[in-house]
Amino acid sequence: MPEFPRAALQANVDGSVWATVQMTPQGAVDKIDTRVVSAYAEGTKLLVPAVEKVIRSAKIRPDCAGKTVTLVVRYQIDGEAVPIPQTMSRIQPPNIVWLESRPLEKSVTTSTR
Repeated sequence: MPEFPRAALQANVDGSVWATVQMTPQGAVDKIDTRVVSAYAEGTKLLVPAVEKVIRSAKIRPDCAGKTVTLVVRYQIDGEAVPIPQTMSRIQPPNIVWLESRPLEKSVTTSTR
């Protein structure tokens, strides 16, 4: 399961990552093409690395060898900011992963002189 990137939570950035994965005949990941749908310019930079990381570390089913597989990861932020957001996840068959979280509360720093 991909993580909800902390930097995305801090920046309040969500969106969907569409990953098209080409598998080798031996069942290894050959190539990953991604497309991001997000209202935020930082969506690609903040969301794609977590999706690519989980794809490259996944155990691939033998029946996927030599095929092209599409996976959609939908990141959603909703609600009041909290110091330690908990991410809830669910899978919608066949290949959609939902990750939902509240935003990360921004630290307030003050200085005294």
